[in-house]
Amino acid sequence: MDLIFRPRRGVHYSAISHDAVMLLLWMLVVAIVFYADLNFDPMKLFASGALVSGGIVFALQEPLRNLATGVTFQITKPFQLGDWVNFQSHLGRVKALKWAATEIETRAHERIQIPNNMLISQPVKNFSNTAIADEIEIGVSYEDSPGRVKEVIFKVVRDAAHVASDPPPQIYAWEYGDYAIKYRVRYFLADYGVQESVRDAIVSSLWYALRRHAIEIPYPTQTLEMRRRRVRRGADAEFEKEIISDLRRVDWLRELSDAELRVLLPAVQVHQFGVGEILMREGDSGDSFYIIRRGELEVTAKSPSGEIRHVAGLSAASPSPFIGESAFLEGGVRNSTVRARTDVEVLEMSRQGFTQLFRAHPELAEPIAEIIATRGRQRGALLAEAQRGDGAQGHRHRLLAKMRQIFDFPAAPKKPR
Repeated sequence: MDLIFRPRRGVHYSAISHDAVMLLLWMLVVAIVFYADLNFDPMKLFASGALVSGGIVFALQEPLRNLATGVTFQITKPFQLGDWVNFQSHLGRVKALKWAATEIETRAHERIQIPNNMLISQPVKNFSNTAIADEIEIGVSYEDSPGRVKEVIFKVVRDAAHVASDPPPQIYAWEYGDYAIKYRVRYFLADYGVQESVRDAIVSSLWYALRRHAIEIPYPTQTLEMRRRRVRRGADAEFEKEIISDLRRVDWLRELSDAELRVLLPAVQVHQFGVGEILMREGDSGDSFYIIRRGELEVTAKSPSGEIRHVAGLSAASPSPFIGESAFLEGGVRNSTVRARTDVEVLEMSRQGFTQLFRAHPELAEPIAEIIATRGRQRGALLAEAQRGDGAQGHRHRLLAKMRQIFDFPAAPKKPR
């Protein structure tokens, strides 16, 4: 029997149990009417039908086999309505269980009816367990150590939406290829229906993450030999001016001279993040902060009940187009998660540059601490401090002490009055 494609849509359900009950009820009603009103024994029908039953059974052999299989499915339940199944080359969601056939809907919204006797005689994959594995392969340059590559890939896959945390993602260095080490990346989904969108998000995010970490996805060797060496933008004077201009968008760096800002340049990196990627995760250590050059970010945080709540949106046009400075300067952990709402480009500032800056100019630390403390008060972060009675002044002194400890610079000499 051929597979039948049906383009129609609608609500479907398992009709086998309903139809079986209705058939038995109708047979009972007919028997009662024959016996009570016509004085006819219904058993005579079975006796007279015995002569032709062999021919009928033979003619109905295929439908009866499908019917028996449908009843078997109702009892054993190898799959249910809504399950994702794969039969031969057909992958789809079960939409209806009928007497003779099971109907599935593919991702292309094609309706396919598969005879039940075919389903019971050939393997059928059911993707509706609690955790369904999916995997991708990627080739990475021999120049990068497997440990570092696995760490970067793991963070990308872990942060992807719909990827289960238990069991966790698995990354294997699988094969030495001609021009790359091949990695197998396996992760688990609770709903196989999002498999394509999750794979798209992971593959897209890996491009951004590997690029940020200067990990190369190489072309074949023949192509690599013809590639021209790229010139670093950081060596270009115009690019240096552009970065200094971006640094001045941070209010607590605005008053620094060009010479002072140049001390920070070796610690500045330009990164790109794709839609949905996480820049900072709540609870992680705050060893860097970001200045937004292009795109939009979303800030979320967990409520006391564990609910993820939207806190704010940030973009390059925001009055304060930067994020993460408090944990960066105080040495604490992140109090929120920051995710890319669009493709974004940011400057990442590490502590190395500020260590050099504060050691050379310790007098700059106090005004910076004052600005950060003021912003914290404006955001409501000083509520606990006010309850203890020491207010903004105490917060500024503690912040300054924390900065001296983290960046290892001496106290600035007091100015004469």
